[in-house]
Amino acid sequence: MDDLFEMLDEEEFEVVEPKKEKPKKETSKKPEAKKEPQPVEVKKYKYPFTLYYAAQNIDVSHIFEEGKEYTADEITSAMLNHQFYEFSGKVSYDLIEADNVLVPTFQQHKKG
Repeated sequence: MDDLFEMLDEEEFEVVEPKKEKPKKETSKKPEAKKEPQPVEVKKYKYPFTLYYAAQNIDVSHIFEEGKEYTADEITSAMLNHQFYEFSGKVSYDLIEADNVLVPTFQQHKKG
């Protein structure tokens, strides 16, 4: 039995040479200005506000100072310092402006 290449004519083969890559021209690009992240505005709540928790308004006058503004993290920390351990998880706050009531919302951890 003859070799396979001997059976085929040389004219049936097309030799394809790999294309040569052209060198890329360096373009004079201006360096891009670094985009600085815009500061995130931290929402503050001015005391005296009423804290609505566990279906009732709770007295927090012994925790916060009148006229001082507090961030959500500061409120959570102050509540933990006064043994409100329910505030140990992730807490967000909604303000009902008409009544000046601050409502904490606790993140539920899903099991499973």
